[in-house]
Amino acid sequence: MFNRRCGHFSSSDLSNRSPVFIQFLDCVHQMWNKFPGEFEFNIEMLLFIVENLYTCKYGTFLLNSHKERADAKTKDQSISMWLEINLRKNTDFKNPLYDPTKAGVRITRIPKPDYYQLRVWREYYFRFTEQSGESVSYKMDSCE
Repeated sequence: MFNRRCGHFSSSDLSNRSPVFIQFLDCVHQMWNKFPGEFEFNIEMLLFIVENLYTCKYGTFLLNSHKERADAKTKDQSISMWLEINLRKNTDFKNPLYDPTKAGVRITRIPKPDYYQLRVWREYYFRFTEQSGESVSYKMDSCE
């Protein structure tokens, strides 16, 4: 329900806005950091998705359901974000740690949800933090 949660076309109803999709992507980021060789994509793909969530460039993130997108014919008026990702998956979004020969026999243990193992998604949350043209270094003792 991207329209309702992101408020793309409605600025009046704030009661339903929620960063739930960004929270989901942050969860994927946490799993990627826990098992980096298990994912075919890299962190750049997650950043691409989250940065395009609010651009309205892709019909993927418009309206609240597949039916609403079909009724509004967004497919005819915009491109799918997944098309762009598929075009770039073997270059910009390829994870060099991923080994496709091990697909299907990968994770055999359940990750522990220990809060001290969580990592701040620096590439997203600190992406605009610069000082004199250089990135600021943050020490996160409890997160690293």
